[in-house]
Amino acid sequence: MITTLLLSLLLTVAHPAEHQAVMTTYVLAERAGVSPRMAVCILLRESGGHTWAVGDGGRAVGAWQFHKPSWEHIQRARGLPTDDKRAELLPSTEAAIWALQNGYADWWSTLRYCECEESWRDSE
Repeated sequence: MITTLLLSLLLTVAHPAEHQAVMTTYVLAERAGVSPRMAVCILLRESGGHTWAVGDGGRAVGAWQFHKPSWEHIQRARGLPTDDKRAELLPSTEAAIWALQNGYADWWSTLRYCECEESWRDSE
């Protein structure tokens, strides 16, 4: 309840979109028991926190750079509709945090470049 309130408060304050992405990621990761440092590290390496980011020749979309088949796989695994919301901050971050929490961290090639990777792996 408090983390939801905190997240709502942070998102209503005027911040650049990239800062909102970092704050959203940090709060959701912490709430889910995922290393916030690791999650933010992946987010920033993937897109700089930009929801409008497009990579891999147009196949990777949004702040988390989900490919559509990966997005659909995660959404089905979560029991949610597979509507394409990869470019929306909250749905994509919730999906990414769920993925990190459920053993899909290696789907992000940027994981190996994160300074926090070693400390994250040590805490498992």
